[in-house]
Amino acid sequence: MPLADGLRAERDRLSLLQVRAWTARGIWAAMDQGLFAISNFLIHVMLARTLSTSDYGAFVASYAMLIAVAVIHGGLLTDPMVVFGADRYGPWLADYVRLVRRYHKAVTAMAVLVLATIAAIVAFCGYSSIAIAIAGMALALPFILLSWLARRACYTVARADWAAMTSFLYCATVVGGLFVLHRAGMVSGFAAQTLMAAAGAVAAWPAFFMIGRLPTQPMPAAMAIQARADHWAYGRWYSGAQMLSWLTGYGWYLIVPVWGGLEASAALRALLNLLLPIQHVDVAMNSLLVPSFVRTRSNVARFWWVVRASCVLFALEGLAYGTMLLMFGGPLMTLLYDGRYVADPRVLALAASLPLFGSVTSVLTAALDANGHPQVVFRGRLVAAAVVGLLGLWMTAAWGVAGAVAGMVCAALAQGTVLALAVWQLYKRTTTTGEAASIAGFPIPGSINSSR
Repeated sequence: MPLADGLRAERDRLSLLQVRAWTARGIWAAMDQGLFAISNFLIHVMLARTLSTSDYGAFVASYAMLIAVAVIHGGLLTDPMVVFGADRYGPWLADYVRLVRRYHKAVTAMAVLVLATIAAIVAFCGYSSIAIAIAGMALALPFILLSWLARRACYTVARADWAAMTSFLYCATVVGGLFVLHRAGMVSGFAAQTLMAAAGAVAAWPAFFMIGRLPTQPMPAAMAIQARADHWAYGRWYSGAQMLSWLTGYGWYLIVPVWGGLEASAALRALLNLLLPIQHVDVAMNSLLVPSFVRTRSNVARFWWVVRASCVLFALEGLAYGTMLLMFGGPLMTLLYDGRYVADPRVLALAASLPLFGSVTSVLTAALDANGHPQVVFRGRLVAAAVVGLLGLWMTAAWGVAGAVAGMVCAALAQGTVLALAVWQLYKRTTTTGEAASIAGFPIPGSINSSR
């Protein structure tokens, strides 16, 4: 009996240590995303207060293109890195991250070429302000995405504190740069893009330097080839899913101007800027969820306990934020933008529901990602994109910004329904067989079901 008591006490002690470690990582992750969110929020608020509505709309359109590239970049590089890095390539993490950096150079070089071509075509058509904004974003893009890659690489090596340091350097550079630009009267979309590029370069270097000095083994050439194959097998689906997510989230900034001009795009972004804090918090927690789900998926009961607890926590978070937005969103917009952008109460009520949908959907997506089912995530976002095409365009044409927000709500509800059904199917299979089951036939990396 004393032996059993000792084992129980040791098990409780280890569980407490795990909770403390996870809490510490959560605090660092929240700090990371908080600092990063503050940086982007300040940039958008400064531009919205300073630029004309058309110039800010042009910046918003170019930023939407940056996110389009970022989701492809994330699908092919950063998201597979989070899923595979700590699991399959753990012994060679430093070399593995260097390999992903080389892929980053290739992907961003192609993206710069594409955006430069688009800018030239737009300029030829006579839209000089948009062309300048796109060209500026093309120049800044490699450095901005490099900092995003650095932050996710820190999570791959289980150093959320390094990610927070990266975001601190990014935030400090942005805040200092905005102060200088404001005092000099040089605030513009191109200046903001240049500042974002400089901040990305400053922030990324220390993170990669520290990761490169980790005591890991040299990566064999065969594993480098395997990594390329794994990224493509996973990323081709995930990139498609992320592009559909971009369409249902950022695509509106290119759709709304068709009927309302760049001014409508600026007004939509001014409203949705209020959602940036909760979105960044979800991203921070999601960066912890995927590795946590990956580590616990071998224990079916524990895996589903973590999924259920995460759903409840994220739902409460989204509901609380939506309630605060509903109560204080109108006065906050007036204060932030000095009265240049005003919230319609009905549109604000629609926007207040988005944090709840987004928070729960992020947990469902993480559970499917961790079990190697990017096709299912793709399917859910394809349904959401279909809703955008069938209802969203009609709503936007009929009601402008209000229709765009209503389309977002419909798309989020459709996507969440599909993902919830898929997770329920996964739950029934795993609890029946006692091990992770493949819904879509994708090999689960590092699990006993993997074909490798």
